[in-house]
Amino acid sequence: MSIERISDDSINNDGLTIRSLPKTALQAIYHAATGKTENLSKGLNGNVVIKHADFDRLYRMLIDQTHMYEQVISPVVTVVVKNANDKTVTYSSWERFLALQFNNHDVTSDAVIKIEFVLKLPNTAVSQRCVINIDLDSALPIIDRGSKDSSNDDGFGFFILFAQREWKTVQISIDFVDFLVAKAFVNITEEWFSSLEKTPTSKLNESLISKYEIIRGCLSQSGRIGIAIFLMGYIYFSGSQSDSLSRLVYAISVGLLIWAGFSIFDSYISKMLFRRIYKNIIPTVILISEGDNSSYNKIIDNLNSPSNTIVIFCVTIIINILLNVIASYIYTYLTYPKSAFLINGGLFYG
Repeated sequence: MSIERISDDSINNDGLTIRSLPKTALQAIYHAATGKTENLSKGLNGNVVIKHADFDRLYRMLIDQTHMYEQVISPVVTVVVKNANDKTVTYSSWERFLALQFNNHDVTSDAVIKIEFVLKLPNTAVSQRCVINIDLDSALPIIDRGSKDSSNDDGFGFFILFAQREWKTVQISIDFVDFLVAKAFVNITEEWFSSLEKTPTSKLNESLISKYEIIRGCLSQSGRIGIAIFLMGYIYFSGSQSDSLSRLVYAISVGLLIWAGFSIFDSYISKMLFRRIYKNIIPTVILISEGDNSSYNKIIDNLNSPSNTIVIFCVTIIINILLNVIASYIYTYLTYPKSAFLINGGLFYG
């Protein structure tokens, strides 16, 4: 049963239809008849930095809003903090949270403010209970774990899922009787969220993220490009003497060995480029403890230059090409030590 399902044919003693009553009165009737409250939920996405002062400001804004109504029972505040080590601490008041949390050296993964109070609205005979839950989620434990273990490739899933998305930072859930009351608290949370500092980001790094599959493809194909250049160099340097099938087979074998060796090198470079791009991705972080601040400062110190990442990629491709040209020249020289072979249209005698 809900207030929307109350029939228009329901008539009170004065001959007025139920739906002609104010929505506040309808919600009060529904609450009195069922004992249930309704729920309003909303999520806010974005990559932001939530500092201790921001967390405190959110609490003050919510409490100030409760003072806009006639309170039957003053707000009861509970703060729940979940840490990266799976430890959960519940504070029975905001004052206890302020006194005990800041010196905590654990990394925060989730923080919840829960406010419960009973208010009296105009034109209603029954006092009404309102429960506000604001759940803040932090990506700091994921980033912190990835920065400590540079050999861990499990972060690729994080890279794919969140590199081009905004973090689901805030989840609002309000149990209410009056919709306008709940909407007011949602608006306050949205206003607070819009004022937060954004996490550091780089347009160039975002471009590398969007083109990362192309970068990986170029590196994976650089071995084939290399063997093609090696064989072309072999034909060019040996001139007309490369018509022997056995010599050509040997040349192809050497080219394949070079390709295999460079593929291993390409794999290392690909992982290194991934880690460089990955370390510049910073979704939402919550900084309400010493442990949070310490971890975040290390992450900021480890940020790298996307321009240098591009240089590493380009130099890798160029080195691959040059090595294959040099290898084809050396192989041709060793294969024909007493013969003449072409260099840039001229003759060189070994």
